[in-house]
Amino acid sequence: MKNLVFIFGLLVYSLGFSQETNITGSVLDGEFNNEPLVFANITIKETGKIIKTNLDGTYSIQVSPGIYTLVFDFIGYQTQEINKIEIKNKSIILDNKILYAKKITFENSIASKG
Repeated sequence: MKNLVFIFGLLVYSLGFSQETNITGSVLDGEFNNEPLVFANITIKETGKIIKTNLDGTYSIQVSPGIYTLVFDFIGYQTQEINKIEIKNKSIILDNKILYAKKITFENSIASKG
């Protein structure tokens, strides 16, 4: 019986330290009046975990306490990072992230015939 109580106590103790915290926020499209950017990628560099924004442009990702870098990207848009986000035991709501289209330049696109 003592072993059962000890194992149960150890399990409860370990669950207390493995609690995950939510990081939530929104990704907006800077090219279209800050409309929600649907299916944008949010990557946590340290874990490789990737999630996508929903139809409202919002996301929620669970992580263990630590310090992380979040990378926001979408095809054709400039990638942005938020470095050194310190996660403790409270949920964090980040400011809206606004992504803008990549600037494309065409150098030497027309070759002159000689």
